[in-house]
Amino acid sequence: VSPLLHYILAYDRPSFTVLTLNTGGFPWRFEHLEKDQRFPELCNFLKKNKVNYDAVFLQEVWLLKDQAFLKNCGFPYHLCASV
Repeated sequence: VSPLLHYILAYDRPSFTVLTLNTGGFPWRFEHLEKDQRFPELCNFLKKNKVNYDAVFLQEVWLLKDQAFLKNCGFPYHLCASV
């Protein structure tokens, strides 16, 4: 290992932690029946673990009511992409 690479690997620097999750929140015919149970559990998880993640990316949160619900799960900023 080169001295520069060794220094970079050994240097104590802050980390950036990310959680990414496909919620399976399909709004149409194949909507998961457990979604109404999973989203509150996900929200509780995020509230309890918000200090562990710098950013959370949730995929397939299609419905506005689901987006509104998950906005109040412990993270002060959010962005919802429209399709």
